[in-house]
Order: sequence, then C-alpha cells, then structure tokens
Amino acid sequence: MKTNNVVALSLLAVLLSGCNDAAKQEPVNPVSQTETAAPSTQAPEPVVDPAHNARNALDWSGVYQGVVPCADCEGIKTTLQLNTDDTYVLSEQYLGKGDGNRFENRGSFSWNAAGNTVQLSGQNETRQFFVGENVLFMLDMSGQRITGALADHYRLAKLTPEQAAAQMGAKPAADSQAEKPVLMGRRWELTELMGKKVPDTLDAKQRPFIELVAEGDRIHGFSGCNSFNGGYTLNADAARISFTQMAMTRMACMDAEFEQPLMQVLEQTDNYSLSGDTLTLNKARMAPLAVFKAVPAAQ
Repeated sequence: MKTNNVVALSLLAVLLSGCNDAAKQEPVNPVSQTETAAPSTQAPEPVVDPAHNARNALDWSGVYQGVVPCADCEGIKTTLQLNTDDTYVLSEQYLGKGDGNRFENRGSFSWNAAGNTVQLSGQNETRQFFVGENVLFMLDMSGQRITGALADHYRLAKLTPEQAAAQMGAKPAADSQAEKPVLMGRRWELTELMGKKVPDTLDAKQRPFIELVAEGDRIHGFSGCNSFNGGYTLNADAARISFTQMAMTRMACMDAEFEQPLMQVLEQTDNYSLSGDTLTLNKARMAPLAVFKAVPAAQ
C-alpha cells in the first residue's frame, strides 16, 4: 500500500511539471492557408522584349512637328526628321522673334537598350525623345517624361507624307561641300545683335560685318569701330561653327555700341543656320545671338 502511494505521487509530480513547461512556451499561430505574404517593396526589374519595342514594331521614321514652350518667345516650332539610317535633321524656329530666328542641326541618333527612346548627338545639349505611335515625347535632361501644366506641349506629332514633303522639301538637304563656298568669300553685314536691330540709317562705313575666308580657315571683319580677325572651325554637316584666337585693333571711337557685344557673340557661338542670304549665329538652343545679311563685298 505504501509503495502504491509513492508511485502515485511520482506520477502526479511528472504531470504537474509538464503543465508548467507548456504554460511557459509562447503560443504558435499557424499561418492560415487563406493568408497572403506581405507584398515586397522592391519593384521588379523591367523586362525588355527585344522583339516588341518602338524600334522594331513601330513605323517611327518620318517627320515630327510641334510647338514647345519658350521662356522668352511665343514658342519654339520644332521639326524633327528621323531617318532609317539613324541620322536626323532638327529645325527650330523661335516664334515672335522676327527674321533670322530659325536654325538647324544635323547628326546621328542612337536607341536606348529598351528600344523606346532616341538620343540625338551633334549638339552641346543631349536631347532625348520617347518614341510612341506617331508621336515623340520630349524628355528632360535626366531622361524622364516632363510633367506639370505644360507637359502636353512637349510632344511632336508625326506628319503625313504630304505634310512632311511640304515642310522638308522647301529646303534641300545640306551638302557640306556646296554649303561651304556659300559661306566663304561673302560680306555678311550685321542686321540684328542680341535681339536688337541694327538701324537701317547707320552709315555703311560704320556697319559691322564679318567675312569668312576658306584659305587657312580665317575670319576678319569690322565691329563698327575696330577691325578684327581670327580663325574658325566649321562642320557644315552638323551646322557647327566656332571662332578662336580673335584679335582686334585698339582705335578709340565715340560710338562703339556694337563692338563689345559682337565680340562676345563670336566667342559664344557654337552653331549657325543659313537660309538664302541670311546667316544666323547661335549658341545651343538659345534665341539667335546675331543675324547677318549677305551683301556685295567691298571692292
């Protein structure tokens, strides 16, 4: 009898000990089959389908046009021709700025890895466009779509073949070998400087001018007070020009209002446009710096 009591007490102690251990354990809640895992905050990497993108699925070659916002004019009429050989012609006209406000850039373009964006080369500022169906969206300097109240204005619509012929056919494609002689050996008389007209009443002997000489790639001219000369670098295919090593006489004049700004313009110029007898000097996409008109060279 005594032995049975001892055994019973031992079993009771074991049971009590097991209950205490169970009470100390943290409850485990099994995951219900209907519960879903929290969504990942890391965005999936974009999948590039090389068989279906703008480059190989859209009829992207052609002429696009639109009027984009301008800080100091009514707008910039922008015409961009994309060719199948990955070359382009970009024409920009500053509306409301009078004559000589149109300039042109030519060069090549490349596609991004996704095949949906083209990047133009041949100018100081890198220009990028997202290619949609019959439309180009101008991107900002970081390659992102432009947002804000004017976002819809940063787009160029594709022209029909008839419209494109009317736009691009008015001016034949530039030929560097043919265009260079047109620039050379002519007196280019200043008609507008930094948006300011040169008075028609100005005496011919006081009117500023420049002349480009093919031999030695030299420039010489007259500022309205002093004579100057220097060198130039010309790339007619891309409508690029720059002037270097400018030197000038030091005659004192009572009226030399065009001299200093003209020399600054020559220092800043990096591209030009040529339309008939009108030559425009520009810097990047800014409004024209100076406008010249061809006149018979002095004998």
